[in-house]
Amino acid sequence: MRQSITDRYDKDAEGRLIIDVTAANITELYDRFDSTANYNKKDLDIKFAEYLIQSVHEIKQRPFLIRINLERSETQENMERVRGSVRHYFEYQQERQRREINKHLGRFCYFLGLGITLVFFSLSLRSRYGDAGNILKDLAIEGLTIVAWVSMWEAVSNLIFEWVPHFQRYRQYGRIANGAVTFRQQTQQ
Repeated sequence: MRQSITDRYDKDAEGRLIIDVTAANITELYDRFDSTANYNKKDLDIKFAEYLIQSVHEIKQRPFLIRINLERSETQENMERVRGSVRHYFEYQQERQRREINKHLGRFCYFLGLGITLVFFSLSLRSRYGDAGNILKDLAIEGLTIVAWVSMWEAVSNLIFEWVPHFQRYRQYGRIANGAVTFRQQTQQ
């Protein structure tokens, strides 16, 4: 019997998949680059963030929660800081993706507009000069038509191959930012 990749995740009472993270304390969840910054200004540890991204990618659209297992108990205030940090970090990543989406959408509009303009210009030249029998004019009109189609292909290619992955990451980061974060103290064995 073939198992689903999501079978490796525990489920809570509501059927949400649990993304388990284990740390000795909450400081392990943060980047150690700037040890003097308070938790509100520190970035999440890159390995922690990547683990969350990969896990959410793996479970697709299934509902989930992030459960952080700590070896030592933490104050409610620190747990709220972690929740806020996860939310803010992934909202920031989502904003970065939104900017990339807008940049690619701008490129799409530019190349599509250029291509359409060049097609109309090429057609108007063709109707004006028709089959003039001048090889240079015919070559220029054909060249202009090719450049127009290449420009429109660039627009479509940009939309399909570059815009879509950014949009998928944008949605994924939003799911993580809005995901529930719970805590559990590990029992000592």
